[in-house]
Amino acid sequence: MPRRHTGQPYLPYSDATHRLTQPGKDMPKHKKISKTEEKHLLALTHTMGDRITQAMEDQGLSISWLANKMTVVDRTVSDWRKDGNVSTHRIPLLAQYLNQTVEYLMTGEEAHPFQRITEDDNVVQLERNIEPNLSLSSIGSVIRYVGIYELDEVRDAVKVDPWSWLETVRRFAKQPAERTCLGISLNKDKLDQPGIPHFVLQYLIDGPSIKRGTYLGYASDIAPARGKFCIFAMKKKGAEYFNFANGYYYPVNNRLLATTSMGDEYQNQNQGFVLQLHPHEPSVDDVFCMPDDFVDWEKDCRVLGVATWQTQWLDELGMKHHTGIFERLDRIYEGRRIRPQKGFGEQ
Repeated sequence: MPRRHTGQPYLPYSDATHRLTQPGKDMPKHKKISKTEEKHLLALTHTMGDRITQAMEDQGLSISWLANKMTVVDRTVSDWRKDGNVSTHRIPLLAQYLNQTVEYLMTGEEAHPFQRITEDDNVVQLERNIEPNLSLSSIGSVIRYVGIYELDEVRDAVKVDPWSWLETVRRFAKQPAERTCLGISLNKDKLDQPGIPHFVLQYLIDGPSIKRGTYLGYASDIAPARGKFCIFAMKKKGAEYFNFANGYYYPVNNRLLATTSMGDEYQNQNQGFVLQLHPHEPSVDDVFCMPDDFVDWEKDCRVLGVATWQTQWLDELGMKHHTGIFERLDRIYEGRRIRPQKGFGEQ
């Protein structure tokens, strides 16, 4: 079952908070509460028992199990289910075991959209509002959780039909599923702006311009521009499957896109391109893509994503303990082992 975060936005101590405890002319006026609101608020604790009962039933939790976890007797849990009279200091822990937020348990409502975490701590992509500190900024933001993919996973996924994989990646936010993710802070008023990453790759080796362990976020809704790091799916003439290649994008006509309106037609605007390993120097490992190399230039050579976001650990220790990079490298290295076939070495 998904487990919900219960953390509240941090509200810094301020003079306004201080004045609440000091008598005098600066005391704020009390908010007027109608009789209807008062009745509703007073009823919240009585119905908390119903929410506790429902949460236990939904997840198949027994009274004895919950009592053991909360270090109380069975009778106490039974009383909570009846009247919702839970000691305040126990509510946060109870909410964790019931996989609920404190807000929902106490009021029956969620204060904000929340992020979910699976039992394996794999974050599911949702967005959670972060209330702005008005003394610092008037712009609110959200955290978007973008799925992390392995390079070999992308290779296998795009082999036959890269566009189906891209659609799956794009739907990830609307159809949450278990996957390790990274959180990216976004302006909540600009969520429709193109260029927000749809997937993340972590690089496992040092390159000329990208350090080992770097996370790159790729957006699949913008066209590549000169000098941008991109990843492509391509099936050249004679190839049975699509492959992928990445590098710094340089059109052979050496022209930048003049306007954003050219994005949909960028493939028709250039007569080929190079994916360079190094952003400024040619290399024997650069990938050249020309229209004549493909049966269908537009369908058989399409961009999967343009890198628009980057983050990384600056020290090896943090990267080792928080990304699992070395364990993954070990698995990849083991996969390169040459295993003797039957009869190998026999005379």
